[in-house]
Formats: sequence, structure tokens, C-alpha cells
Amino acid sequence: MIDKEYLHHWPFAPEKQEAFFHALMKYQTFWTEPRYKFAGGFEGPLYVDLRKIISDPELLRFSGEKLAEILKNIGAEVIAVCSMSGDAWGVAASLASDIPVVLLRKKPHYHGPESIICGFPFPKDAKIVLLEDSVATSGQLKGFYDQLVAEGYTNIKEVVTLINTMTLEPGKHLKEKFLAEHGLQYHYVVSMGEFWPWLKDKGYVSEEYYQVLVDWISDPVTWPTKQSNWDNLEKLKTEGKVYFKYPEDVVRGARM
Repeated sequence: MIDKEYLHHWPFAPEKQEAFFHALMKYQTFWTEPRYKFAGGFEGPLYVDLRKIISDPELLRFSGEKLAEILKNIGAEVIAVCSMSGDAWGVAASLASDIPVVLLRKKPHYHGPESIICGFPFPKDAKIVLLEDSVATSGQLKGFYDQLVAEGYTNIKEVVTLINTMTLEPGKHLKEKFLAEHGLQYHYVVSMGEFWPWLKDKGYVSEEYYQVLVDWISDPVTWPTKQSNWDNLEKLKTEGKVYFKYPEDVVRGARM
């Protein structure tokens, strides 16, 4: 399914998506306090910490297989992982696809090759695919892209993530400006625009907080600039309506 000409959705099979959503609950991946500041500079009322789920072998395996499917279909020659929290997914995808993987540092080490690349050097014209666990604003992604280009790697046309954090209304997000300006295709497996309704249907989030999240991810740049939104959120917190209900039977099965 293609949402826009440069946004490509590669969904899990229904049973795998259900398992992935349950894992987000099982490992209690949500931060609601304090205000979270994203790499792009704006704030939000919520952060999803995917680092909590990388220790689940089954989840890591089938997620890596799905990422490998995307990477092989788009002809990746090198997987360049753009964050520590994405390292596990990149290695899992490499093992499932037989495509080489390198890990990227935020800053070059000023000894040895003085490069941001951790891994065996690859040809400058190799087709590099940037891989992240999730992308909200592209602030961090842009930094890695710019540094690779500065080192002479210019064949970068694709970005792959496990989660597309903000996708209810494509067109209002900072990452789209970055993607369009650099001619990048963006591929993702899970949309949080699918996850929030699932939470609501399961009764795992209050109706009031669900609406806050929908309003925020629909326009994440403007939402934080309106003090009335934060005032309403504080009011809901006081009333005990800002919560995620973690089902006991799900949490009890967690390995962590």
C-alpha cells in the first residue's frame, strides 16, 4: 500500500501485527512524563521506547524478516543503521537478508579512519539504505545522511523504519520536507496511526487521552505550540484520565 508517492507501507500479516502491538503493551514502552523533546526540536506528550522490545527473540526474528523483505525488494546493497536503538533491528535484518550492515556513530571517532561508519568499508557508489527503528521528525536521520554524503557516499535513496511514528494525516510532518528535498523514498512496517485505534478498541487507553494523541500526531508541529493543549493535558492528568491500561495477562507474560 502506498500512502503517497514517496511513502510506502509494508504491513505485517495480521497475526504478526497483533503480536507486535501486544509486545508494545507487554514491555510497557510508553513514556508520558515529562514532555518529550524530539530530535527535530519540538515537544510531544508521549514517547514510544522501542529499546524495551529488542530483548524478545521471537519479536526480533519476525521483525527482522519483515525488514529483510523490504530491503531485498528495494535492492539494498548496504544497510546503514542510524541509531543505537536501531542496531538490533539492523543486525536482525542483515541476518535474514544476507545484506551487509554497518552501524553509524553520531560523531566520527577522531582516531583510526575518522569515520562515522562502524563496519567494513564499502564502495562509495554502493546503494545504501538508511535504517531506523522509528522516525518522527527526521532530525537525527538528517544528521546521519549529511555525514555520509560528506564522506562521499551519495547513493542514498531509501529509508526503512519499523515504525512510522506520525502518519494519521501525511503532509504535516517535518520528515516529509526532508524526504522530498533529498528525493528519498520512505518505507515502514507499522503506522502508529494503526496502533492508537487498536489501543482504543481494546480499552487499553482512555477515550480522552486517545483524542489527545490523535490530535497531536495529526499535526505534531503545531500541537505543542498551543498552550491550551498542554493545559488540557494537565487537566486530564489531574482527573486520572491520562493512562495506558496494561492488561495483567499480557504484562505477566513479559520476559523483562
